[in-house]
Amino acid sequence: MDCGLLLIPQKQRMFAFIINHLQSGKAICFLNDSDVQGCVHAHYCVEKCALLFHSLSQKPLMVIHHKDECPYSQALKKAFVANDTIQKMAKDEFVMINLVEEAMDKNLAPDGYYVPRILFVDPSLTVRADITGRYSNRHYAYAPEDIALLISNMNKAKVLLHNEL
Repeated sequence: MDCGLLLIPQKQRMFAFIINHLQSGKAICFLNDSDVQGCVHAHYCVEKCALLFHSLSQKPLMVIHHKDECPYSQALKKAFVANDTIQKMAKDEFVMINLVEEAMDKNLAPDGYYVPRILFVDPSLTVRADITGRYSNRHYAYAPEDIALLISNMNKAKVLLHNEL
């Protein structure tokens, strides 16, 4: 994937970077704050820039919370990477935020702080409560065996987004 890496936290430079990439048609990789060494307020920078890109591109936003040392996160990541349909949709049709550290925004943890969890966010920056996993106690959790449900939910996020515009 041809990615621009967001390493500069200054607002004007972030906005120029995003607008430039939107116009060029390139994908943007929004890094985890731990990947952006030497960037002050990197976590805030990554989240805010992804939200800006989401609002400008009108693509649905998919937020993935995970931990590197979590075996459930690693198993889901392996299934996610191995699935060509998910990879194509993620690259072409979504803005994605990949968070290893908890988000500062408590709205990104509507039913608790657990991993892995995947949330879809609409253009008004509201977490889509109608697009969830199969668990009643962890609404946004997915496991490797839930890949078909995740694909279905990704499609639902795309269709509903276009209806909302």
